[in-house]
Amino acid sequence: MKPKTLAILAVVTAALGAFVYFVERDLPSTDEKKELETQVLALEADDVTAVTLRAEGREVRLERVLPEVADDEDDASQEPEWHVAMPQKARADAQAVLGFLGELIGLRIERSLENVDTTAAGLDEPRFSIVVSTSEDEATLEVGADVPLSEDALVRVTGETGGTAAQGRVVQTGFGESLREKVAQSAGDWRDKRLFFGRQSDVQRLAWMSTDGRRAALLRAGDGEDFLLDEPIQDRADRDRVRGLLSSLAALEAASFEDGEEARSAFAAQARFEITMTDEEAPWQLELAELEATEPLARVGGEDGQLVRLISGPVTEAVVASPESWRSTAWTHLPVFRVDEAILDQVGEELLAIRRHESDWLRTLGDTARVAENAEGDMAGDEVPYTAASNVLYPLSEVRAERLLAESDAVELDLEEPQLRVTLVNEDGEENMLLYGLTDEGLFAARAEGRDVVLLLPAEKVDELLEAVKALRDAEPVPPPADAAAEDDVVGDGT
Repeated sequence: MKPKTLAILAVVTAALGAFVYFVERDLPSTDEKKELETQVLALEADDVTAVTLRAEGREVRLERVLPEVADDEDDASQEPEWHVAMPQKARADAQAVLGFLGELIGLRIERSLENVDTTAAGLDEPRFSIVVSTSEDEATLEVGADVPLSEDALVRVTGETGGTAAQGRVVQTGFGESLREKVAQSAGDWRDKRLFFGRQSDVQRLAWMSTDGRRAALLRAGDGEDFLLDEPIQDRADRDRVRGLLSSLAALEAASFEDGEEARSAFAAQARFEITMTDEEAPWQLELAELEATEPLARVGGEDGQLVRLISGPVTEAVVASPESWRSTAWTHLPVFRVDEAILDQVGEELLAIRRHESDWLRTLGDTARVAENAEGDMAGDEVPYTAASNVLYPLSEVRAERLLAESDAVELDLEEPQLRVTLVNEDGEENMLLYGLTDEGLFAARAEGRDVVLLLPAEKVDELLEAVKALRDAEPVPPPADAAAEDDVVGDGT
């Protein structure tokens, strides 16, 4: 064969291969074709943009809504929302809608029927009608009579459905009780029972007020997880209680919906809860009534908002709690992993300091005990066992006051000279803490920088802390590795 002929054949073969790859690569395989032939609806749930359900004289329309994506967020990470669009407007339970679509698209053709009497098959006046819409087409599934001695029903599919074998035909399929119940649901039954859809990290301020004049507000402290009590007094807020409140907001659900006009006109709020979110102009509102009830009445979203019954929890309890109960009982707000250095100045003892160095702790003692770098740029100090350092830091971080005293109520206590001064250091700065002696009620008095309260700490916890400080002070340095010790000997010998 001539070279020219071979070249032409090579070009033709390459072109044919390219055609097969680019034209047929998206076509279904043989197995996929067999699967499509058994599907009642040849659709993917992600392609569905709306569903219209007609049953028992009612019509409900559910529509998919793509949420707005912030500049710093990945579009793929945003789950689509589903809304009830008709006969009323509300946010739908997306998981319930997706579950229904999964069941619907999972229907398989059990048997195809020819020359069917549509009147006898119940398809002239179908019991249920489901219109499934995509961005390109629409398919209608009509459900007729039941098939005796089974949970199947006779159905007919009309409209563009992606080429399913059921199109325009009457087929038998497993349209069971679960699907029937969901198609017959009212619009209200499709509503999402969740009431708060914000992210906890976006909450900047929480405020609540009641008709008896009680009010309080929590304000996020900078970009971290801590909150400050902003009203009616200013202090550090209890981290655990705030976390519990934020978690309860994320899980806040309606026990039931109150749709009657009588309940709406009779609603009289006893308290209001407001949440200010990042980049949101207006705060999210929750108004509360019948606070003494097991399921208080609530209105979400202001005057024209939805009326619901709530299950009592941290959100409803917050509005009746004393604002003072939100004050932190912790001596420090720093968790151990955020502490880079600790300086302990105890009466009658050498100044003691420890500093984090990679995964270890270095210790220095004496008047210049602040751990620093030496002339060579290395950390000064002896390496001490990790447990000796953590046995001091964890009690500092975890101890909680049994009571808080206002400064005006602490005038009779001996708070002139502290027996222990603690300075905790991290990249954001320093926090200073003072420990005094025992009070008449057997509690240690303490202060924390920036707070106008005296913390009364349990004696057992303070004793554990003081014992750990002594153990840290007396701890033997960690021996250097054998190779490092040998190297020091060589340098010391001058060899």
